[in-house]
Amino acid sequence: MRPQITGVFPVSLNLWQVDYDFADVSLAMTVVASDAASARAEAVEKLARLNVR
Repeated sequence: MRPQITGVFPVSLNLWQVDYDFADVSLAMTVVASDAASARAEAVEKLARLNVR
């Protein structure tokens, strides 16, 4: 199973909320980044640790 990012939203100047689905559960995390693309990349890196084989 792989987590899937469903949205990236600004919370404050350098704080972003990343919504994702994992195992049929909707979750969210916050990441520090300068823009949405950087926030998504940071989230992908963190979510890579959740991959289940």
